[in-house]
Order: sequence, then structure tokens, then C-alpha cells
Amino acid sequence: VCSEMSPQQFLRILRARWLLVLLTIVITVGATIAVSLLLPPRYTAPATVLVDFKGVDPISGGNVPMLPMGVYLATQVDVIKSHNVARRAVDVLKLADNPAARDLFMKDTGGRGNIRDWLADLLLKHLDIDPSRDSTVINLGSTGNDARFSAAVANAFVHSYITTYLELKTGPARETNVFFNEQIKTMKDNLNPVVGSRAAAAPC
Repeated sequence: VCSEMSPQQFLRILRARWLLVLLTIVITVGATIAVSLLLPPRYTAPATVLVDFKGVDPISGGNVPMLPMGVYLATQVDVIKSHNVARRAVDVLKLADNPAARDLFMKDTGGRGNIRDWLADLLLKHLDIDPSRDSTVINLGSTGNDARFSAAVANAFVHSYITTYLELKTGPARETNVFFNEQIKTMKDNLNPVVGSRAAAAPC
């Protein structure tokens, strides 16, 4: 029959094995430090995008029906993660002209393919995007071994997204303006011969 262990007995056992406990702690802490020293440091640079959720017709200036906020935010996240935005970020950072980036591209691909596309895919692999649940804020972060470069990549994605977003918003209005200008020019060209012929037929 086993009797319950008293507190005094537990303390005696703990004192007898304190060296083993201390050694386990030292080994665990030492292993953690060793892994931290051996692995390259990782930095995550955060950035924030505030999405405009107001639906305004760029031609009339009036309000237009909008998608539900969740769907709209998911669409904007897809735009940020798009290859087009990533390529713009590569151009903002001028990575395709960087000798170190070109060397990595050559080693990885043997020179096959487009370096801008390769760099865009590489940046997207280290990009994290987290849309807010209760607001129109989208948080993104770029993770890398260099803190300043990670921050530059995050800012480049924000800049590229804003440029792409404005193009998507103003593109239809610009195309409509070009269409109307062409129609007005055609109407003027068609009207001028008629006016000229009437002027020629008028009696002196």
C-alpha cells in the first residue's frame, strides 16, 4: 500500500535532484540561445493601408452601390497581393538593376525568365497581409533579414497599391472622357462641311 507523499518528503527529493533540474534548465536555455545565434535574424516591417469604402462615380460625382465591406476588403487584399502590384514594387525599389539581385536571379534560374517577374514572386513570398475585421484598415508586413530593406519593401507595396488603386478608379472615367472627346470631334468634323456648303450657296 502506497502512502501519500508529505511536503517534507517532496522537498527532500527536490533537494536531492536540484542539480539535475538546474542542468536541464541550463541545457534548454543554451540550446535556445544557440539556435538564435545560428539562424539569421528576421525582421517584420509593418505598414498600414486605409481603404476608401465610399462609392463615388468619377464622372457624375454621385454615390454608386458598393459591395459588402468584407467582400470589398477581400478584393483590395487580392489587389495588394497581385503580381502587377508586386512588379510595381520591384520597379519602385529598382531591384532589377541591383547587382546582388541579378546575381541571385542568375544562380536560381540560370538567366531563364524575366527578372522582374522572379523578383515580384520573391517579394510576395515574404509579404503578410491581415485585413481588419472591424474597419477598412489593411495591415501588411514584409519579413526579411534586413530591417531597413523590409521597411522599404513594405512601403513600396503601399505605394504600388495606391497607384494601382487610383488607376482602377480613374481609368473608366478617363476612357469615357476620351470617348466623348472623339464623338465631339467627329460631330464637329461632320458639321463643318454642311456649314461651308450653306455659306457657299447663300446669295451675295
